[in-house]
Amino acid sequence: MTDEQSRDAFEAWATRQAIEHNYEYMSYLLTRHPETGDYNTTWVDSAWMGWQASREALVIELPPIWEESPNTALGQACAQIRTADIQAIKAAGLKVVNQ
Repeated sequence: MTDEQSRDAFEAWATRQAIEHNYEYMSYLLTRHPETGDYNTTWVDSAWMGWQASREALVIELPPIWEESPNTALGQACAQIRTADIQAIKAAGLKVVNQ
């Protein structure tokens, strides 16, 4: 998940929360400071910081890769599966260690 996709998901969540709680300043909900990019609404800005921190804390530690010669069909298949798994995890906005 890109930073832009993460922000889009966050803003959709914040909007749902504001609607659910009858937030009266909807026109200002997602406005941001032009220089810093911080949200002008304090609770939204705080929630954004928490959202980012939660994504930073989510890390997937992969088990050691099974050692197979990269010159065999099985070794090549294992490498392709590992690469696909890493891409899928990163696309979900998570970090991967032990690649």
